[in-house]
Amino acid sequence: MIIAIDFDGTLDRDSHLWGEFIDLAKTIGHRVICVTARRETEENIETIERWMSANAIDLPVYYTSLAPKPQYMAFR
Repeated sequence: MIIAIDFDGTLDRDSHLWGEFIDLAKTIGHRVICVTARRETEENIETIERWMSANAIDLPVYYTSLAPKPQYMAFR
């Protein structure tokens, strides 16, 4: 299963909860990704990478640039 987690107001709300969830999901074979409506700018990339590094979370990040997430991810 692919599990997509939003960044703003979700992943960044509780790093401990999501870190535990992500580790468990990966351990039992799921793929976990981060999907954000943010634009793929240097500033946004740095912000999210810095947050993930500080919180020991390692996920691929998809930037939809305000496009609806389900439609954007349908082609990934």
